[in-house]
Amino acid sequence: MFAGEPEVDSPPSRFLAQCAPSIWATSTPRRSRAIAPSKSLRVPWLHAQCSPRFNPCLRSPAILRLSTIALMAYNHTQYGRWHYLLFAFTVAFLVGAFLARTVPSLVIILLLSAAIFALCGLIFGSLTIRDEGDHLALCYGPLPVIHKRIRYADITGVEAGRIKIIDGWGIHYIPGRGWTYNIWGFGCVKLTLGHKIIRVGTDDAEGLAKFLGEKTRISQETN
Repeated sequence: MFAGEPEVDSPPSRFLAQCAPSIWATSTPRRSRAIAPSKSLRVPWLHAQCSPRFNPCLRSPAILRLSTIALMAYNHTQYGRWHYLLFAFTVAFLVGAFLARTVPSLVIILLLSAAIFALCGLIFGSLTIRDEGDHLALCYGPLPVIHKRIRYADITGVEAGRIKIIDGWGIHYIPGRGWTYNIWGFGCVKLTLGHKIIRVGTDDAEGLAKFLGEKTRISQETN
C-alpha cells in the first residue's frame, strides 16, 4: 500500500465499477493495453487499488467474471410495418363512422373498432430487446404496455434461427413450437428454457445469439 492512501469504504458494486476499466485493460490483448489510461487511473493509490498487480483479490476468477458481466450490455430496437396497416384500418373506420353519422349504433361500432386498431398499432410498432442485469427484457412500443422478461439463469439453450409463417407476428403460442415474440421479418433467436421454447424475433439474430450465449454461460458459472 502507498503512504497517504485514503481508506476506501464502498460497496462491492462501487468498488467493481471503479476497477472494471483496469480489469478490462489487463484481460485484453497487448494491442489494447496501448490505450492511454484515464487521468483518474494515474492517481497512485487508485491505480494500486484497481490493478491486479498490487491487489491480489482482483486476480480472482469470480471478480473477473463479475467485471465481464458489468461491461456487457445489449439494447436493440426493431421497427415493424404491420402497424401502418392497422392505422390504415383506423382511418377507414373513422371515415365510415363519419359517413354513417345518421346511424348512432353503427357509429359506435365503427369508433370502437377504430380505437382498438389504433391501440394495437401503438402497442406493436416496435420491439426493443435489452439487457437488464439478470434477465433479458422484451418491450413492445411505442406505447409501453406489453413486457416480457426472461431470466438468464433459466436459459438452457440459445440458437439463431428463422420464424415460419405459422408462428405469425406479434405474440403467439403454437402447440409444439412454443411462444413467439416478434414484430417484423423472419429472423429470430430460439431460446430453450428446460421444456419451454421461446422464439424472439429480431433483425440482429446473430448478434443477439452471441450476446445471450456468453451472458448465459457467465450467469451459470457464477450461480
